[in-house]
Amino acid sequence: MSVKHIYFVRHGQTDDNRSWKHQSFSTPLNARGLEQARATTSLLKEVPVDLFISSDATRTLETARVLRSVIATPLTQDKIFREVHRPVCVLGARFWSVRSILYAMRLYMFSSANVWPYKDGENMRAVQARAKRALALLVHINKDHIVVVSHRLFISAILAEILGKDVTRAFSHFWTIRSLHGIANGSITELLYDQHSKTPWTILRGNDISPKSRAVA
Repeated sequence: MSVKHIYFVRHGQTDDNRSWKHQSFSTPLNARGLEQARATTSLLKEVPVDLFISSDATRTLETARVLRSVIATPLTQDKIFREVHRPVCVLGARFWSVRSILYAMRLYMFSSANVWPYKDGENMRAVQARAKRALALLVHINKDHIVVVSHRLFISAILAEILGKDVTRAFSHFWTIRSLHGIANGSITELLYDQHSKTPWTILRGNDISPKSRAVA
């Protein structure tokens, strides 16, 4: 098919999100995150969703299952949509800790695998390559309306790839997020793919959040 819509949904809030901590693969949604996921269904209820795809992290799967409880459509899991894989040494650390700041600096300074100091985590060059593979995968799925439940940094890597920004450069990466007004928990970023266009990928909306989701305390 020549035209398709992709809806990237960021998972609902977790306690680690709220505490500004690097979180593990198994972190669940908190009460607000579950409510955000339910509120997000109001933004999708008019969409003829053909397929849900989720990262296999606990928080994305929980979000996807809430969406499916209202929109009964098949759900598949795919590791390609996981968040940036963080090294064990920063899991549970607050973003402004010395460990986290050193990690963030190295994340962009060392884009070559040959000098990457965290062998149990990804650098941004690897994330960029994964974003390219994810877009190619979505192109080849024979569905018109696909909802992908993923994570903030990986969604931003997808958007950077579409906008021609180098995600391995910190300024370019964060400009991508800022230009779309962020990627909030429970938000939707809608992409249009048209294989006959000179620029096949278009960002139709970014960081779209249900008013109900905003109102949750």
